[in-house]
Amino acid sequence: MKEQKQHPVRMLTLTGGLLIGIYLLIQYGDVTSTALPHLFYIPITYTAFFGTWYSSALTAVMSSLLLLISQNSSWLSYLWGFLPISFWTSLLTYCSRREAQRHRTQLAEVSQLQQASISALVDLTEKRNKDVMGEHLGRLGHYAHLLCSHLGLDNELQEHIVETIALHDIGKVAVPDSILKKPAGLDPKEWQIMKTHPIQGAEILDSIMTKASTASRNTYNYLKTARNIILYHHERYDGSGYPYGLAADAIPICARVAAICDVYDSLRSPRPYKKPFSHEKAVQIIRQGKGTHFDPTLVEAFEELTHEFAAVWNQYGEN
Repeated sequence: MKEQKQHPVRMLTLTGGLLIGIYLLIQYGDVTSTALPHLFYIPITYTAFFGTWYSSALTAVMSSLLLLISQNSSWLSYLWGFLPISFWTSLLTYCSRREAQRHRTQLAEVSQLQQASISALVDLTEKRNKDVMGEHLGRLGHYAHLLCSHLGLDNELQEHIVETIALHDIGKVAVPDSILKKPAGLDPKEWQIMKTHPIQGAEILDSIMTKASTASRNTYNYLKTARNIILYHHERYDGSGYPYGLAADAIPICARVAAICDVYDSLRSPRPYKKPFSHEKAVQIIRQGKGTHFDPTLVEAFEELTHEFAAVWNQYGEN
């Protein structure tokens, strides 16, 4: 019963105001009314809900004394009525707070488990395609932080993008090695299989989200951001991307951010089918994609951050 949900000064001020107000109402109101003394139950229950059991008991005693002053009545008779209400309300409040804390603890455990599951999926992606991924997944979070901060996105959304962008290609666990690690270009049939990986990845997140109905709002938004990145990071601003051909603002902002970060790092990285590009060449290619592949606003932000992107690569890149 020690938990206080309201600032002590605010609670004392309001309680004092209620006591004085009720006292004046009784003192100068209809003194024959038997209902007026029951108004003291308001500050008594208020302090039980938002204060402590002893603050509520003290309010009960003060209420009885004010009745003694105003009505010259037996304050003990009122006290024996006020105190049980005070203790009973305090007990109910204590039990409800304990139950609420239990639920909060359970939600925290579920959230931790779900985020641990996400981390495990990232590890699975790295192990599944280690030769290609290298440190690619780790660098994406650094790039995303640069872009999101520059754009001034909501803090919670920024955090979720940075933490989940590494999941963007989780659907590739369903792509055969013969396609995923092919050292040459893919034929049309192979390319169609490769293009299914965003949907495959989104289905993995869907299986987690359907079991997250009791999760906190933050955890749900975390999973939703991860799903949007996975499903839409290959969409293009002009509508020519896949899997759904979304365009412009129909593509979630998290996926538009992921697209630039992923392409920049993929261009800088060696792949079985290509050699790494220089920073200057990677920047040039992204500039050429302004308004077609990429959101123009994000490209402009990227252009102001090219030195920071290069610094991330220089620090965490593959030698």
